[in-house]
Amino acid sequence: MKVHEYQAKEILARHGVPVPRGGVASTPQEAARIARELGGRAVVKAQVHAGGRGKAGGIKVVSSEREAEQAAASLLGTNLVTAQTAPEGVPVRWVLVEEIVGAAQELYLGM
Repeated sequence: MKVHEYQAKEILARHGVPVPRGGVASTPQEAARIARELGGRAVVKAQVHAGGRGKAGGIKVVSSEREAEQAAASLLGTNLVTAQTAPEGVPVRWVLVEEIVGAAQELYLGM
């Protein structure tokens, strides 16, 4: 079973694991609204089943709701090409808009 990052975080949160505040958007306007609720500064992440999103331009740090809207508009409806996709990439239908948090350590879990 494959789940997107936002789905995995919903599952973790239901079981008491702290996750960053945020929400999933399918339109640039929804992304702007979520960023506004987070105080403007946020990270906008393409939700695709592939690693390497950051290196491929699929993760954008924004400092206002307007920038969040622009970042979402530049991602939604496009195909993101990463080192883990076919040459045509994979379609971006959703973006995760999250608060920016500092990380002392980054961990990955697979099951």
